[in-house]
Amino acid sequence: MMVQINLLPKRYRKQDGRFKIGKVEMIAFSVAAVTVLAMVGLSFQQDKDISNLNADIAEAQRRTVQLQQDIQLVDGLMDMKQKIAERMQAVEKLDRHRSSWVRILEDMNRRIPDFVWLSSFAEVDPIKSTSRVDKPEIDEANTTIDGLPIRPIEIEGYSFTLNALAAFMIKMMRSNFFDEVDLVYAKELTIESKRAFTFKVQGRLHYLSDDELRTLLAAEKELKLLARK
Repeated sequence: MMVQINLLPKRYRKQDGRFKIGKVEMIAFSVAAVTVLAMVGLSFQQDKDISNLNADIAEAQRRTVQLQQDIQLVDGLMDMKQKIAERMQAVEKLDRHRSSWVRILEDMNRRIPDFVWLSSFAEVDPIKSTSRVDKPEIDEANTTIDGLPIRPIEIEGYSFTLNALAAFMIKMMRSNFFDEVDLVYAKELTIESKRAFTFKVQGRLHYLSDDELRTLLAAEKELKLLARK
């Protein structure tokens, strides 16, 4: 067996053909690998977050549509509640003055002359009314005059002659239930080839329910007794 010893300096020796990785290259490779893994992990996490956000957006949109439907339902119920309350107030009002309305309509029926017929009889909001009922002495909160219930009214109808319309208004003025009767308008028109007039009359309506009438009479009686003393 023969042993060979290379006595040449290192710079003259033959270089080994194998690729050698130094410590610096190993560190650089490790850093690059860690960076790539971090970027892959970050990208995966971002994709997951975006997927979660899209799911949250879809859920929010679904809830928004559901809430809009719920809001529309609530608005409809509130509107229905308001209408029911208004109707109940109207029924309560009619019931409270039921006996008074019988007397009022009987009185009005007697005061409608020939050639006149009515198409509408309605109470009017005192604030919206154009009648002379809107005077300073009226208590708009209670709609009373001198403590007596009073309401502005509007009456619409038809008349074949202006004289008949004038007679109707005069009879209304002579009633204990009406005053401040005014003509808003009288317009000529033709009904079945006959000359006629459509009109609107406004005024004030006084009425008392039976309870209010009894209270008023009792107070008047008490005042008379005190006056005698």
